[in-house]
Amino acid sequence: MSTGGTLQVRWCMNDVKVEIAASDTGESFEDSKFDGRCAKTVRAPLQNLTEDSMCLIKLIVDREDEDEKDEIVEHDEISLPVKYLRPVEPTRKGCNVKVVVGEDRGKIGKLLGLGAKGAIVQLRGGGGFRFFRPKDLVEYVGYS
Repeated sequence: MSTGGTLQVRWCMNDVKVEIAASDTGESFEDSKFDGRCAKTVRAPLQNLTEDSMCLIKLIVDREDEDEKDEIVEHDEISLPVKYLRPVEPTRKGCNVKVVVGEDRGKIGKLLGLGAKGAIVQLRGGGGFRFFRPKDLVEYVGYS
């Protein structure tokens, strides 16, 4: 990620799952206290987005069992620069996803299949089935 860059952080939008990590330069947020923790973006910057833009998140308790939904810890809100957040790409069939690039950016759907060459997503609202690169999707943790 380049300093102050906008293109690399286009994935940052509300209600997506992120992981807290050190920045690309190795700098950590609050002495790595939250590194490796997952969160839901609550209030993402919408304009002039850079890696230093602030994002409000809520921590998530990840569930190891794929049949259980992750739990959002409502009282644990943190505001931190986007450079410490990494989007969580979908890894399991059936999870909700949000498209982060292209003409479908911001649309929500359900992951129907995931392979080495791409992902098949059924978009909400009659959008039909679409094929995406996995890196063009992020897990959606908003209201279904």
